[in-house]
Amino acid sequence: MEIFFTQYITHSHRPADRSHFGAYLTFHGLSLFPKVPQWYIDQHCKHIPDNNRKIKCGMIAALDESVKNVTHALKQRGLMDNTFILFSSDNGGPVREYASNYPLRGSKITLWEGGTRAAAFVYAPSLLQKTNSSYEELIHITDWYPTLVEAAGGGSSVANIDGVSQWKNLLSGGPGPRQEFIYNMDEVRNDSAIRRGRYKLIQGYARNPNGWFVPPELEKVMNQTTVEIHGQKNNPPYSLYDLETDPEERHNIIDSHQDVFHNLKARLDSYRPSLVPTKHYDSVKASNPDHFNGNWSPGWC
Repeated sequence: MEIFFTQYITHSHRPADRSHFGAYLTFHGLSLFPKVPQWYIDQHCKHIPDNNRKIKCGMIAALDESVKNVTHALKQRGLMDNTFILFSSDNGGPVREYASNYPLRGSKITLWEGGTRAAAFVYAPSLLQKTNSSYEELIHITDWYPTLVEAAGGGSSVANIDGVSQWKNLLSGGPGPRQEFIYNMDEVRNDSAIRRGRYKLIQGYARNPNGWFVPPELEKVMNQTTVEIHGQKNNPPYSLYDLETDPEERHNIIDSHQDVFHNLKARLDSYRPSLVPTKHYDSVKASNPDHFNGNWSPGWC
């Protein structure tokens, strides 16, 4: 992916070129099979004892090199100091694939913080007044679109979208514009979650893996003959957490905070009429991984 970008920068932009450009780079390497050239492991990851974590480390090192190639191309063309760079994940790590969200609970595909809280950073030296600082306000992935629009000189609001611009707050700090967001609403699985301020309400089953995992321990548990099964049967219909005092989601405080529960439940229910119904499609046998060296395929390509 970065090869296309660096070639684009190299051949399309001169140092004196003032034309605008934008690029969206998606690095899928960490979402693919755990495989990486041995060089990355030897150079960066030999200190890690667990072999699966060592491979994961090598994959991250390869990603880091890709980002370096992008920034190097920008520097060569004199564009680095006048470019807005946003680097962000879209979800937490998949612990079954040896990622680590510890000490946060859960994994990718769950409603827990380990599956939904992600890191991001912004680099924009010609725009940001505060550098080397952290932004601790609530921000949802849908906020990036209006934020980028305003950063590029557009208006501070875009009609008929869920996101809100965070640009002014990224510039100068202060309380953020977002007070709540929906994690997800799934009428098929019958689960949903909302956060407002410091409180998070989960309706239904937040899904597995739902514990606190250090990767070698997860591998040990998965290889045991007997494992503890966390099913929907024993889970409460709602659970409430104070993420300021309990970011690891260890203590369900719903019994002692009934007023907060009822307020958040009403907020959650108010979104349900706008939920887009799930469409169900028939399975296609031609897409079976057996036909594509273990890979899923639509079956027609």
